[in-house]
Amino acid sequence: MNIVIMGGGKVGESLARRILEGRRHEVRIIESDRARSLQLANSLDVEIICGDGTNIDMLENAGVRDADCFIAISGNDADNLVAEIGRASCRERV
Repeated sequence: MNIVIMGGGKVGESLARRILEGRRHEVRIIESDRARSLQLANSLDVEIICGDGTNIDMLENAGVRDADCFIAISGNDADNLVAEIGRASCRERV
């Protein structure tokens, strides 16, 4: 399963770890904080994308169009909502 998580805080990191415990999944995390992105890259065997998950181009680059699952779980509810709307826009683009 191809999974993209927006938000690499404690909850996003914990979720990624739980997903990876089971079957082999492809997980990507979008994290806006550079220092946190580096921490995640050093502790998880997943692709970390440092950038703004509310940006449609960033979502496209993260592969949300083809993702089986997109989870917006940053610490900001408004950003999570914008990211979900952006993901839907990515899927509508041709």
